[in-house]
Amino acid sequence: MDVRIDSAQVSRRHARLSLGPGMFVEDLGSANGTQVREVVLREGQRAPISPGDVIQMGGVMAILQQVSSELSRRPRRLWTHEFFEGRLEEECARAEEQGGVFAVLRVRADAGVPAAEVQEAVARVLGHTDTLASDGPRDWEALMLSCPPARAQSVAAALVAELASRKLAVRAGVASFPADGRGTEALMAKASAALRGEKATPEGGEVIVADPQMVRLHELIRRVAAGTLPVLLMGETGTGKEIFAEAVHRASPRAAAPFVRLNCGAFSETLLESELFGHERGAFTGAASSKPGLLETAEGGTVLLDEIGELPMSLQVKLLRVLAQKEVLRIGGLKPRRVDVRFVSATNRDLEADCAAGRFREDLYFRLNGFSLLIPPLRERPAEIEPLARAFLAEASRAMGRRQAPELAADARALMLRYRWPGNVRELRNAMERALLLCTGDEIRAEHLPQEKMRAAFIIPSPRPPAPSPGSLPQIESRDVQGPPGEVDPQRQRILDALQQAGGNQKEAAKLLGISRGTLQSRLDQLGIQRPRKGAR
Repeated sequence: MDVRIDSAQVSRRHARLSLGPGMFVEDLGSANGTQVREVVLREGQRAPISPGDVIQMGGVMAILQQVSSELSRRPRRLWTHEFFEGRLEEECARAEEQGGVFAVLRVRADAGVPAAEVQEAVARVLGHTDTLASDGPRDWEALMLSCPPARAQSVAAALVAELASRKLAVRAGVASFPADGRGTEALMAKASAALRGEKATPEGGEVIVADPQMVRLHELIRRVAAGTLPVLLMGETGTGKEIFAEAVHRASPRAAAPFVRLNCGAFSETLLESELFGHERGAFTGAASSKPGLLETAEGGTVLLDEIGELPMSLQVKLLRVLAQKEVLRIGGLKPRRVDVRFVSATNRDLEADCAAGRFREDLYFRLNGFSLLIPPLRERPAEIEPLARAFLAEASRAMGRRQAPELAADARALMLRYRWPGNVRELRNAMERALLLCTGDEIRAEHLPQEKMRAAFIIPSPRPPAPSPGSLPQIESRDVQGPPGEVDPQRQRILDALQQAGGNQKEAAKLLGISRGTLQSRLDQLGIQRPRKGAR
């Protein structure tokens, strides 16, 4: 088992620790050396160790301790779902900042299976630092630290097989950071989908359109789809960007051709390059045969580049060449290949700010931004919360074999409408699936929802500038732009509404929209909106 130590003074392969009979430590040619009992080890030199010894690796000291038999027999603590979500959020933030991998394991027992036996089996496969929680009478969830995807899948498969040998029917699903997602809702959605044996559709497979601004947005999508311009979808995580990308493809002349997705934040730079552009045989170690990249396999169709803001700078240059020349060069290849694909990109980052900071190429941004759409978060379209919740309950009920989906009680609806939904549609789906597991009757009540989190995160109105009198409002004008007469652009309307609400104060309007002031000013220019004049009457 590999142990990762986050220190610049510890080499990537620093030392080998053997804990079998005759325990010893061996230096593997580290840059800053390995020291045991004041003896500095040479490369390849072994030194015997025993419990209580201090091993110094560079500037890091480790103490070898023996786990007592009492600790190994101590019952594992079973945490609540609310604690587990908080712990998962912390681990996502830590892994994002420091690197590393971990996995989320979800386990569900069939009806009639003794819960205590399943819980004990799950606890046995976890490490001492892993977190185990209950998510219902027959559901458990675990956070497995420093666990790569292959090992997580192996643990889940072994657990299911071991319980099956005892005539205990369970299902298990795993999700890995960062391959399956970088946030709580994305990882939980992926693990839940794997548990059901489905492909994850975090934003929901059914398109619910109830809010007026979403109706206008979908109408705009249909018009944009008929063209060939690249489309840039912006919005918070979980707002449904992938659903909009699919809508662009389905409504376009390319609908019969492939629609392929690539998460730019889920792969290492080397693997991402191979997935995107392909490689020739012998291009690198392990390349036993030639492999076409995603761009080639999508010939004539649409490519969704999700989390485009995570694309490494070196690959941004190569992608720019594809956009400009419509050619792709495989890794190790000598002859470029023609490709015909339409690009749809999605991001929850402010790419204009990233361009200004040098984190994203400005020329690539303008190439991808043939037409941009800002998808509003769920809290700004409350009319869709209840219809979406009912759709998710119906879908989950079918998967669980329930004849009819339960109704939403008044207290549950009120709590859902007051909640901020930071994880947007993806979080709503996870909440409905969990509520269905806890509900034994025909009605989802507030007690079945994660109340501790939802009641602690009500929307607190931000301070608003004093409402100006009608005669003192700054003049907010919209210059003539192309488009059918009377057509309302939802992005334009949101910006105009924010400016009106902020009394023309661009800084306050940017806060309301969740973007920087510089981004707002760029959007004003893009959309042909006259910047409010300071002090205008």
